[in-house]
Amino acid sequence: MAYCKNCGSTLGDYEQTCPTCGEPVPAAIQTAERSGESPAAHPSYSPDAGPVVGSWGFVGALLLLNLPVAGFIIAIIWAAGAVSNKNLRNLARANLLLLLLFLAVVISLLITTLARFGSLMYGLNYLIGLFR
Repeated sequence: MAYCKNCGSTLGDYEQTCPTCGEPVPAAIQTAERSGESPAAHPSYSPDAGPVVGSWGFVGALLLLNLPVAGFIIAIIWAAGAVSNKNLRNLARANLLLLLLFLAVVISLLITTLARFGSLMYGLNYLIGLFR
């Protein structure tokens, strides 16, 4: 989004003058308008995200993030911002959030089992006895 150099108000994509003060819009923006193209209309345009990750890129990233120990380390590194692509960074953050949610469920089940049966073995014996 462009801003007026005179008054600082925001300019629309196809405006030739500022709606607030009437200052003419710079020629670079007008040239893009005349050709029918704006930078935001291009599918590859992304101001901060870097290149768009394709379907196979996501498959490869998911396979890499699901490696037992190395995937956890890679997820921490990517989530911290070592990768310049926002798509991969957000994927790593989502992976870490899902791992945290899974750990919370497992820990709550362990605490519930210990509180009910006093031991994990008694709890396992109870579950096995249900299926006999």
